[in-house]
Amino acid sequence: KRSGFVEYPWEGRNKLAAYAYYEPFDWIIAASTYDDEFTADIRSLKWIARFIALGLILAAAGLCWFTGRLIGKGVVRVTDAIRDIAEGEGDLTRRLEVTSNDETGELARHFNTFVDRVHHIIRDIAQASREVASAAAEVSSSSEEMTSGLRRQLDQTRNVAASVEQMTASIADVAQRSEQASE
Repeated sequence: KRSGFVEYPWEGRNKLAAYAYYEPFDWIIAASTYDDEFTADIRSLKWIARFIALGLILAAAGLCWFTGRLIGKGVVRVTDAIRDIAEGEGDLTRRLEVTSNDETGELARHFNTFVDRVHHIIRDIAQASREVASAAAEVSSSSEEMTSGLRRQLDQTRNVAASVEQMTASIADVAQRSEQASE
């Protein structure tokens, strides 16, 4: 073999030698070093690489934590507002402050649109309820007036019936007297 590597012990330490054949002079050229000296730089590079990897992992974890808290704050704010409307007084005039253009901001905008629509629907229902109540009051008032008019008509009809009855009795009496007088 004209080129390669050889590992061998030397004065209690391992040595690593590399050799190659140099054809112009028909020589074999070799270079050697102690194994621990040769790999010392590699070992220190391994430690440097480990520290860099650890630093990158910690930076990535910190970025994930920061991003999670940033997103979480918006979601918690939206959740609190929805809970307040659901469990509290149901204040439909309350709106969320939109402070970002991310997903949380979009969620807040859609929430505000939803609450605005519900608020308008409830306002329209309240207005319709007032109109129905007003119409019901008018119908009730008209009904009372009609009842009062019907009572007056009933009283007048009773008076007329009583008068007709008296007239019928008077006519019968006159007819009977006339018949007796003609006999």
